[in-house]
Amino acid sequence: MVDKRPVLLELYRRARLKKLLSQNCHGKQRAFAFSSSKRTAARAGRRGGKSTALAGKFIATAIDAPDGLSVFIAISAARANEIIGTALRKLGRAIGWAPKPTSRDGQLLWIFPNGHRLWVAGCKNKAEAEKFRGSAYHGAAIDEADSIRGHLEYLVDDVLDPCLLDVDGWLALTGTPGVTPIGFFWEVTTGEGRRSQ
Repeated sequence: MVDKRPVLLELYRRARLKKLLSQNCHGKQRAFAFSSSKRTAARAGRRGGKSTALAGKFIATAIDAPDGLSVFIAISAARANEIIGTALRKLGRAIGWAPKPTSRDGQLLWIFPNGHRLWVAGCKNKAEAEKFRGSAYHGAAIDEADSIRGHLEYLVDDVLDPCLLDVDGWLALTGTPGVTPIGFFWEVTTGEGRRSQ
């Protein structure tokens, strides 16, 4: 007879962590973090809670994908870590499951207790987008997406989308609205422009 106790204990542990995570996010953050949609976008003002919502989404993903890989992208690696690092620490400590930052081959990774890795990176131009090819991502988020205006569509459509297919990963675009109502991020968050046609 097969002993199902280890599997049941693991499922219980994951559910407990997710419940704690949910309790540490407000309503809109919780809805974003636990959304089952594979493609999401959020435009919000400064201090709108985007970082916490994204950290929650990455933690929820990590809980269910031991030894997996996700990626968080902003205009630069330093800016990306500034955005997501504090939120990861805060939520991780609140649920007793905090990731630890480390550097490997010059890349910043946050390692979760179950081995899931979150790569925190920058992408300032189209050439830099190429470094994200080839891996299978359980989750990918681009914050301050309007700042990556010139190469955002390429990064999403040509680079990240294929990397999410293998493990049915999710993609999130977040940011504060720019002053000019044009570009890929504006189109996907408003439903206007050629992306909606």
